[in-house]
Amino acid sequence: MRISHNTLTPGYKCSLCHDTGYIIEKIIVPEYDRSISVNVGEECPNCKGKIWSGDTGIPKIFAEADMSKFSFAEYGQDIKKIEALVTSFWKEFETWEKHSKGLYLWSDTKGSGKSFLACCLARSIEGKYRKRVKFITTVDYLQMVKESYKQGHDVPDKLYGYLNCDLLIVDDLGSEKSGEWQNQELFHLFDFRMCNGKITIVTSNLPKSSLKHDGRIIDRLNRMCLSVQLPEVSIRTKRAQKDDEQFVKGILSGNY
Repeated sequence: MRISHNTLTPGYKCSLCHDTGYIIEKIIVPEYDRSISVNVGEECPNCKGKIWSGDTGIPKIFAEADMSKFSFAEYGQDIKKIEALVTSFWKEFETWEKHSKGLYLWSDTKGSGKSFLACCLARSIEGKYRKRVKFITTVDYLQMVKESYKQGHDVPDKLYGYLNCDLLIVDDLGSEKSGEWQNQELFHLFDFRMCNGKITIVTSNLPKSSLKHDGRIIDRLNRMCLSVQLPEVSIRTKRAQKDDEQFVKGILSGNY
């Protein structure tokens, strides 16, 4: 059964989707469960999703990512609690969404799989629940804000998608230059999403307590995201070594 909005609520331009760009419909997703229907978003027939950019921003190297591609065993440690929590996030996303809780994925080690895991989660949630997802690094978001100042009133606001998408990945928080302007824009992003119950995944090389940000930002992150410290293991390095070993083996055996 499709749920639509028939009356124009003050402040909304579209009476059907309330400016979200999509309407909600209950459907069965056979790939996940043939007996239980889920709420999914379909493009609004009125505004045709024009307020949204169709590009998720997920890096091309993670274009085929989903949770079937992520192996917690690669860490070589017993991290069952972390695995259970992260698995719950995408398999029971509607519960997390109901409580407006996202994830703060961090570890000091570069290449520990933070960004890859975030993209795998986003892709699985996008596929299972038909949610609108977006990915952007903190540096790129701030650059986009700066560019938006130069736009005229007739140019669509590119920031809308990041403020209003169902699931946003803010990658590499803490890598950007710190200052009053940066704090102001990041606070606006996180505060808007928290106040509107939007789910956010944040990745960082730092725990929240070590971020050099305005205390209001830390407060929003504490309220929005559960902190998950990934093992201090570079999956990227391990995979590169494995690829090199396979390449050398192929060369020496004459298979390449």
